[in-house]
Amino acid sequence: MTQDKLRAVSELYSRHGWKLRRILSRTAFGDPVAITDHVEIFESDMDAAWFSRASQPGTTTWEIRSLEGDQYALCTSIADDSEVSEAEGVLFELEERMRERMRN
Repeated sequence: MTQDKLRAVSELYSRHGWKLRRILSRTAFGDPVAITDHVEIFESDMDAAWFSRASQPGTTTWEIRSLEGDQYALCTSIADDSEVSEAEGVLFELEERMRERMRN
């Protein structure tokens, strides 16, 4: 994954109201501030990016987008009043589904 590729994907999503929230990366690739004002970077076994945007009233839609190989993404909606641990569990499950998809 390169900064240029991530920046291009982030700009595309931004035009549609999405905000880059997290990066899953196999390797460090530089200062995240060069990509966006604030983004969490996690060491991972895959290169992917998490985006979010408001959806139905009281919910936020999260999308994980693969940044390697085929363009592939999965989405979920989370109630804004969900406990942090519950929301993180939902996001973790979606990451696991992404990993499974990438293995096949």
